[in-house]
Amino acid sequence: MTDSTLPEALHAWHRLVSNPDRDTLRSLLSEDIVFRSPAMYKPKHGREAVEMFLWAALSVLAPSIQYHHEWIDRDDNSAVLLFTADVAGREVNGVDIVRWGPDNRLTEFTVMIRPLQGLQTVIGAIGEQLEADR
Repeated sequence: MTDSTLPEALHAWHRLVSNPDRDTLRSLLSEDIVFRSPAMYKPKHGREAVEMFLWAALSVLAPSIQYHHEWIDRDDNSAVLLFTADVAGREVNGVDIVRWGPDNRLTEFTVMIRPLQGLQTVIGAIGEQLEADR
């Protein structure tokens, strides 16, 4: 799939991952976004809370993340993005499941990561980044 065929919300996400910028991230998130992560039992709700976690995740993953496949449902304004990344010498595999509204802002963002040791490494690295951002 070429970039010209991607929905604008996915274009914006890929631009952000290529060139992380906190203001751009904030503008991409809907006011009532819901974020689900394998590191948290309950989802996070709202732009402010989600921005904090996604910014930390971008700080950890963006330097090495590579998206390999994308499955897009244009009728549902959603997509599944398959990725790999290297975190502290461990390769992780994961998917981002995203949904966006008519304004192309993200309304839902779910992350799944494997293997378990990779997930544990990511959780530790994001925790450290969250502390550093305080």
